[in-house]
Amino acid sequence: MRCCIFGGSGFIGAWVTRLLAAQGREVVVIGRSPAPGRPIPAKAKYVTGTYADKAFLRRVLAGSDEVIDLVYSTHPQTSFADPLHDITDNLPPTVSLLQVAAEIAVKKLVLVSSGGTVYGLAGAIPVTEEHPTHPISPYGITKLAVEKYGLMFNHVYGLPVVIARPGNAYGEGQRPSTGQGFVAEAIARTLEDQVISLFGDKVLPPRKFDVPQNVLDSNKLVRATGWHPQIDFREGLERAWTAALRGRNAPTTPADGQT
Repeated sequence: MRCCIFGGSGFIGAWVTRLLAAQGREVVVIGRSPAPGRPIPAKAKYVTGTYADKAFLRRVLAGSDEVIDLVYSTHPQTSFADPLHDITDNLPPTVSLLQVAAEIAVKKLVLVSSGGTVYGLAGAIPVTEEHPTHPISPYGITKLAVEKYGLMFNHVYGLPVVIARPGNAYGEGQRPSTGQGFVAEAIARTLEDQVISLFGDKVLPPRKFDVPQNVLDSNKLVRATGWHPQIDFREGLERAWTAALRGRNAPTTPADGQT
């Protein structure tokens, strides 16, 4: 089973890459950088390229059974600053990927969307999958557009598309100061004895593109797959804290990216 993971050396992607490689899959990680941003398993292959290039896509996806798309070049704050860039840098490449995946008839394509932004202001908590989608940031709008394109390719071309909507991912290995990941940012600022900025909680004025509250209902996923969390929230926070503390105290070497 050959699986291509776009963004497979990012925070979420690196965990997915390790999991699939451990299951015995042939894993190919595709990224824009010359080298992976995080370590990947020795058996996994890293390929540099952009999925805006259809010729590259046809070469790298040839013989692939599964495709996972984790690439996105923006986040809510940057999308609000430049909505046009959010569209042009994300939507056309994803549509190109869908076109090529349909051409070569992959067996499964997973689009990783956003459970934190596609719904917009919550009408009820927890938020179910069927909750109306009225995103309030350009990022949420393009994420939803990607979903709609995926569903259209499934309907018209029979492309087997699965859409995942994770929200507020956190954990070991997440880097702060990226514009996403409150837990990683809060831990880093605490360790550096810096102020943690809280918007809309009587501390700083709310930002228009932030969703005030968002709790996702995973019951449908549980019923369909039997999934359940293996690590509770408290243990997850403890692991993230320990990993950040370990990284902070580690000696700086050329292998860490410095010379």
